[in-house]
Amino acid sequence: MRPSPNRPNKEYRARPIRPFRAMSDVGREVFHGQPGAPGVALGRIHRASRPGGDTDVPGGPLIVTAIEVTADDLLMTPGDVAGAASVVGGATGHAATVARALGIPIVFGLPGEALAVPDGVEALLDGATGRLTVAPGMLDRAEARDAIQRARLRRGVLAEARTLPTVTLDGHPVGLQANVGSAADAGAAVVTAAEGVGLVRTELPFLSAARWPTVDEHLDHLVPVLRPLAGLPVTVRTLDFADDKLPPFLAAGLSGRLGRGLPLMLAAAEAFSDQFEAVLRAAAEADVQLSVMIPMVADVSELRACRKLLEAAAAAVGVPAPPLGAMIELPEAVESVEEIAAEADFLSLGTNDLTAAILGIDRRDPALTARRTADPPVLAAIAQVCAAGRGADIPVTVCGDAAADPWVAPLLIGAGCTALSVTPAVLDEVRALIRGLDFDDALSRADAVLESCD
Repeated sequence: MRPSPNRPNKEYRARPIRPFRAMSDVGREVFHGQPGAPGVALGRIHRASRPGGDTDVPGGPLIVTAIEVTADDLLMTPGDVAGAASVVGGATGHAATVARALGIPIVFGLPGEALAVPDGVEALLDGATGRLTVAPGMLDRAEARDAIQRARLRRGVLAEARTLPTVTLDGHPVGLQANVGSAADAGAAVVTAAEGVGLVRTELPFLSAARWPTVDEHLDHLVPVLRPLAGLPVTVRTLDFADDKLPPFLAAGLSGRLGRGLPLMLAAAEAFSDQFEAVLRAAAEADVQLSVMIPMVADVSELRACRKLLEAAAAAVGVPAPPLGAMIELPEAVESVEEIAAEADFLSLGTNDLTAAILGIDRRDPALTARRTADPPVLAAIAQVCAAGRGADIPVTVCGDAAADPWVAPLLIGAGCTALSVTPAVLDEVRALIRGLDFDDALSRADAVLESCD
């Protein structure tokens, strides 16, 4: 496999990687890291993107390892990727988001010695505990198979509730939507009875691009994703390039960190208009109820500039301009959220980036988990966004990882969020969570956290 062009080019500073024993001498060894995406996987180690070119890929399920596992490693590695283990990165980074979308476990923060395990060695990965067991014993394998079987049985039980309304025990409705990035995701969203799609990721096919995508290239990706969603409300997010998902043509001219991609999109107005045109045409062809969402909005002037481009594209295509919304992911956006809400048709909370920015933690830091969204300063910002949404009479959806966290999701609902959008792999779990929740209790829990800010 060719080294991923979007892998961050940075020096890895850690303990030197000691040589591992020869494969014939490998015995059981356990490496401890941080949870990234839950699940249990049995497979054979495959070191992704080895320096010096392509490598043979072991047969059967794979546990992909790397200094920093990227989306390309998960999406483009030949074979059956059953899980991934990374030295660098965190649970709210892009690779973790993709892993959850694929329904596979991933672990971060492993010691560098884990990378010295030879390809082909059997390993057991537990995404919930952050543990990688090399050369697991018979008892390890038996327990793993039991865990996989229990999870399969639970999924079957939860699936029986897909026809039931998503309301709390005391009758409060909560929208439940899906985050998708591929045709397979879209099909899974339909199977799991999502009420719609709160986030369609559009940047995934272009992480290795050498230039801005053309209209036809956008269409080639979008139409297969949208077609299974015919008749449903679908929110398409425009290209959301960032430091951990940066194509070569942007990385080449960059000095330092990108931060956010929206200013680059607005500066490349023709490329931005091409995407708007493609989104409008794809939605018409697939017959979905389209909304368009702009990521990383900092202030109302950016949203107005986007609306101008969208309306021009709609006029050129000959369709009405769809609703336009803003993702609130920056502290400065929270500060001006009333102005943004007055211009927007809806708001969406990107809790991964918002939590990282408010707490001053890098998104790829293993210490940044979805649960940190429950920190009082973060929840206070979310409540402020929800209040602005109510004041403008527009919905506020959460599409970050916190929406699926069993501790944080009730706080989000109590703070005023009207809908949650999650990966299809956990949609049944979140539905069960909502249906077992008392709304008054959610309000009280959110109030208790918010009062600690005073």
